[in-house]
Amino acid sequence: MFSTSQLRQKLASPEGCFQAMFVTFSCYLVGFASGYGFREVLPPLSFLFLIAYYVKDYAHSNLHRFQGKGYLLLFGLFLLFAVLTSNHPLDSLLHVGRGINKQFMVFFLALECARGRKEVRLLAWMLFIACYLEGLACVHQFITGHDCIHGDALLAGRLTGTMAWYWVGSYLVLAVIPCLGLLRELFQRFGRGIGSFLAIALLLPTLFGIVFGGSRASYLAALVTAAVCFFLTQSKRSLKRLLLCLGLPALLILALLIFCGEGRFSVTGITHDSRLTLWGYALEVFATDPLTGVGAWQYRPVVQSLPLAQTQPQELVSLSHPHNVYLQVLCETGLIGTILCFLPIFAFIAHGGSVAAKVLRKPNVPKSARQLAHLAFFFWLGCLAFLVHGLVGHDFFRPWYQALFFSHLGILQGAALALKSQCSQQKDEACKGQSL
Repeated sequence: MFSTSQLRQKLASPEGCFQAMFVTFSCYLVGFASGYGFREVLPPLSFLFLIAYYVKDYAHSNLHRFQGKGYLLLFGLFLLFAVLTSNHPLDSLLHVGRGINKQFMVFFLALECARGRKEVRLLAWMLFIACYLEGLACVHQFITGHDCIHGDALLAGRLTGTMAWYWVGSYLVLAVIPCLGLLRELFQRFGRGIGSFLAIALLLPTLFGIVFGGSRASYLAALVTAAVCFFLTQSKRSLKRLLLCLGLPALLILALLIFCGEGRFSVTGITHDSRLTLWGYALEVFATDPLTGVGAWQYRPVVQSLPLAQTQPQELVSLSHPHNVYLQVLCETGLIGTILCFLPIFAFIAHGGSVAAKVLRKPNVPKSARQLAHLAFFFWLGCLAFLVHGLVGHDFFRPWYQALFFSHLGILQGAALALKSQCSQQKDEACKGQSL
């Protein structure tokens, strides 16, 4: 145990502040699904250590070397825009403001924590542990009928885990994808046989929670991400192969829906899904103010004020978002807000993926750099899964959803910075060798 004086002495150094930030952020990732306490308290606490780290050694921080500060400013402008152009600015401010510690705080924390291969690997293991524990909670709820922490029962026959709602399936898919980069480590260390057994044992509770969580959006995200991953790992790539990778699983799922699907998972259940109606509502809202939108958290009030509210089912009119983050941002912030929002996001994802791909394609790179690029690639896939999942699910400003996405995005940017640093060091050493 540390005494108060020892703790103060440790925090007096930049490295001590970094370690405190890293430990609290790691605890945040592990306990993410356990309750609001972890998600609300730990980011601000970790951010205090981050500020101390910046005060003591900003010159060596990832943020100092980060070249995407202009894109961060654009996203900050998007948040202001979503409030200032709103029909009811105070309501929009309260809705957007509750996510400050899920957006900028979490992004900066993840960016700094991912300063090298060792740190990125540890963060991936934290996510793996979180998924494993949440999977076990889902197994417990399936067997006993109640969640082991909050005592929540099944919701309409679907698992909720410790998250008290249908979100658990989406959370597990979106959180576990970046962890899959660790499986290569298991295979290398224990061999194919034992490594495969350990991988299945570690993933089984998570897969159980995903399957019985019953989230169709999570299934779609997992399917598309797996197809893209398979396509990108092929030696020969073409548009025909990409369409094949996406088309074959789609045909298989269509066959399963036709012959085995029931209820929400039948062809009728999908073609008559209420999301299609909600997307029409979003376009109606967008038409009222296409340039600047109606403001964050204003989708429902505007829908209820439209003439369609008199003839449409009230359970659909009363929903707070259209189950499509792109249409939600479009109708609530207009064309200007949509550009301010998604330009930085797409730029960050594209940059992180391109840096990892360049390193993986190079034949002569250090082993540590190749391992880091492999981990970064799976965090890129995790971000891609969010983009796919957003087509059919969730409120863009939902706290846990934003928090997990910006964690992935920040880690990806930190890993990209570390890869660029390692590659530049390798070039310098090669130039010195040539001069000698």
